[in-house]
Amino acid sequence: MAKDIKRQESYLELLVSSSIDAFIATDMKGTINLFSKGAENIFGCKAEDVLGTPISNYYVMGRDEAKKIMKILYQEGGLQNYETVMIIRNGKKVNMNLSVSLLKNSNGELIGTLGIGKDFTEFKRIERQLQQSEKLATVGELAAGIAHEVGTPLNVILGTAEYLMMEMEGDDPKIEELKIIISQAEHITKLIHQLLNFSRYNKPEFKSIDINSLVRDVLKLTDLQIAKEKIKVFTDLQSDVPSIIGDDNQLQQVFINIIVNAVHAMPQGGTLTIASRLDISESSDPHSNGFVEISISDTGFGIPSKDIPKIFDPFFTTKDIDKGTGLGLTVSHRIVEDHGGTIDVESKVNEGTRFTVKLPIQIREDTNVQ
Repeated sequence: MAKDIKRQESYLELLVSSSIDAFIATDMKGTINLFSKGAENIFGCKAEDVLGTPISNYYVMGRDEAKKIMKILYQEGGLQNYETVMIIRNGKKVNMNLSVSLLKNSNGELIGTLGIGKDFTEFKRIERQLQQSEKLATVGELAAGIAHEVGTPLNVILGTAEYLMMEMEGDDPKIEELKIIISQAEHITKLIHQLLNFSRYNKPEFKSIDINSLVRDVLKLTDLQIAKEKIKVFTDLQSDVPSIIGDDNQLQQVFINIIVNAVHAMPQGGTLTIASRLDISESSDPHSNGFVEISISDTGFGIPSKDIPKIFDPFFTTKDIDKGTGLGLTVSHRIVEDHGGTIDVESKVNEGTRFTVKLPIQIREDTNVQ
């Protein structure tokens, strides 16, 4: 009997140590007393460095998250497919799907918890990408419908207004009113064309790019607008950043969009800081040799926390109607993802905003690199 129990215990230990999922056990105070090999791989740290520390240290929401989970466990006896965000090595974050149960000893007394966690970061990224693609498809259908339904009436309005102007005397006061009609109709026509162009997918043309040179070129293109708003620019472009493989025109569009947004957020002046660095953190892409990270920070209005999840949605904008259509960041998001990268934002109201673009350092085998 004792041998059977010992054999079962050894088998269970083998299962836990062989699983790619994270097995984490705590006592009733939330102190970690089991940290499996799978947990080490996901969190990027050794068990001996974690054992004896509070599990709340690894939740983004800290003790509040730990208390919430314990409350559910007491009320329902268990927790399944609970999604949360946890902190791993170097302060990075990972999406986790947790199933947690209460542990009892042979006397039925509660002695702790056992959680099994799956790394859902890649799944959540793909889910967001699919949601974004669905939104873009909707925009394409909307643009095509608008072009069809509105295009003909607009042409009639423009043609009629121009004809009436031709029939009038040069000093007729109604000419100015007709000019306004023509101007606004042309504005609508231009917007429709922008929507149509936006909804058409343009495959990137990959070649080798010096990202620091590209950033400097973007600053030259936006120099007048930056100077007009009396904004100070600081750059910290690491000289050892390697070249990447990408579409320089599309990536230029990304950085212009972000910088223009930063300028609009600082109408009374401020500071724009652009930095690049090499990030050699692990990637899920076996062909990647790390990332080039470009951060663009401003000291502007900032973005309310409730709006941050929406900023990449089509047509979402906090700007006045004459300053943006809400498509710039949506386009930027699509371009960065087409390059296998990520774009993230951190912001505090009245303090500023920082966009971080990560682009993988890799050679595209399916592409003729120039």
